[in-house]
Amino acid sequence: MKRMTFTPDELASGLDTMQRAGQVQGMFLSSGIIKGSVTTQDKIIDTAEIVRRRYDYRGYLHLKVMPGIEYDQLYRLMQLADRVSVNLEGPTRRSSTISTKTCCAKASASASPTAGNVPSPTCAITTRQ
Repeated sequence: MKRMTFTPDELASGLDTMQRAGQVQGMFLSSGIIKGSVTTQDKIIDTAEIVRRRYDYRGYLHLKVMPGIEYDQLYRLMQLADRVSVNLEGPTRRSSTISTKTCCAKASASASPTAGNVPSPTCAITTRQ
C-alpha cells in the first residue's frame, strides 16, 4: 500500500474549505512517524499554526503528541489545541493482553488556544487484559 502525505498548507487549506462548506466542525490531527518524532511533530504544529493564524480557525482542534518530542514542542502544541492525546502500547506477559495508556489534556474554560495559555493536563490510564 502506498503512503500518502499532505503538507501543513494542504491540510490547513482542506480544513478551511470543508469547514466553510459546513462539512466539518473540528479536526483530529494525527500522523504516522515520518523522518522521526520531532520532525513529524513539527509538521503537526505547523498545520495547527496555519489553521489558527492564516485561517483564523477557532473551532475544535485535537492534536496527537508523538513519542520522544521536545518539551517546547509539547508546550506549543498545548497552546494551539483544544485537546491533545498520546497513545502508548506495549507488550505484556501474555501475547493476547493489550495495555494502553491514554493521556489527554483538555483546555480549561479559561485557557484560550490562541491566547498562549497552557491548559492543565488530565490523564486517563486504561489497561485491558
